[in-house]
Amino acid sequence: MARFKKMAIARPTETNPAVAESRIPEAPAKAVAAAARAAVRELPPPPPSELDRLSRLSNLKVTLAADNPELARDAIEAAALLRCQIPFTTAGQDRKIVGHIARFLIWSAFGDVVDPIRAFTRANVDEYLVVTATSRRRTLDQMRWVLYGTGRRLHPQQFPRAQPKTAPMRP
Repeated sequence: MARFKKMAIARPTETNPAVAESRIPEAPAKAVAAAARAAVRELPPPPPSELDRLSRLSNLKVTLAADNPELARDAIEAAALLRCQIPFTTAGQDRKIVGHIARFLIWSAFGDVVDPIRAFTRANVDEYLVVTATSRRRTLDQMRWVLYGTGRRLHPQQFPRAQPKTAPMRP
């Protein structure tokens, strides 16, 4: 019942382990990470008046679930730089929002490379909101507001301005 008679009667080819291993590229993960690092675009610099705020936010102690501490540090620095693009409200608000943005950047990191411009697309933000959804609608709305506002600074065409809810006219 052998359909492939030549394959059944062929002698097995002799494989030399040294030759087989030489065909495997060395450290493909390193090559991918190097390509990802080369593709990272620089974020716009913060306004000169925000440099002290940037240094304060970059030194925050935020609890992040990252296997690589260097990745967490890069995510916090990028999140602080993105937060400095938005006008100051309060120090507590800054701390919370930097934490949310850093967690998103760690989630969207590729090969231990933090790339905020690539990460903050509408599709990535929406996927993150679905994956990390909680049972409370208010939490989801707050996270969406934070991430959309940050994404709007990088990709204004993907994150349109929030439209105010129309309320009935008062008599």
